[in-house]
Amino acid sequence: IIYGVELIAGIFLFFGFFTQYILIFFIGFMWQVGEKITEIPTLGHDISAILALFLILSGAGRNISIDSLILHHAPKLHPYLLYRKCLPSQSALSLYKFAALLSYWLICCYSLGTHLNEEAWMTGVAAPLLLTNNFMSPFHETFSAIFLASPLTVSISRITIYVMMAWYALLLPLVLMGGLFRTFVVTWGVLFFILSTFLLSLGSLGEVEFLLWIALFWPTGWGLKGLKEIHIYYDDKCNLCDKTLRFFCYVDIFNLSLIHI
Repeated sequence: IIYGVELIAGIFLFFGFFTQYILIFFIGFMWQVGEKITEIPTLGHDISAILALFLILSGAGRNISIDSLILHHAPKLHPYLLYRKCLPSQSALSLYKFAALLSYWLICCYSLGTHLNEEAWMTGVAAPLLLTNNFMSPFHETFSAIFLASPLTVSISRITIYVMMAWYALLLPLVLMGGLFRTFVVTWGVLFFILSTFLLSLGSLGEVEFLLWIALFWPTGWGLKGLKEIHIYYDDKCNLCDKTLRFFCYVDIFNLSLIHI
């Protein structure tokens, strides 16, 4: 039953139907009570909760969703669907991002504290051990052959463990320092998530972390973020103008258009 409920909630979330309620359901039930019922607690649930809370605060589901269609025809339903009348300001959004990044960093510090008590991590052999383990890596035979053929690859993989521990410890400070330090954190994170997704069997952890990374670090100049309001002037007595305007309103999923007759 619990898997059926999770599947239905996931479908609702995919199509953006009652988005805010579904996100709250996942945070408050599926990733708390649900994981105890299924007896499958994972770190991915904690990262997912951070991402879900950020999405709730930032008004996710307001555009390109069934919720947006409902609000288009019944704007007064904003409070009942748990949406504000307008999207959060840039300063508020920056605060939400900082809170999400801080939460993720605390999880990283917790993981680092755990690994400091593990000999495999402190000696750097954790990386080759993970990559050659038939339970942890689907390509364990390939990596075993690589490590046997070249001792240098073993040394490189051991160095990455030390870099990983430094990344865990300094993630937030380096991001706040900006510049090349921030670039290093973001780039290393992407590489780590790719490794977690394709080379290690860690469930959905890599995908969830990658989505969190997109939410936190997607450049503001890429995509539609940099667009300003679009003023559209039209002749309300012209049939072609009216149809054209309807088309613009239909594709204006981010409510950028200001209509002038």
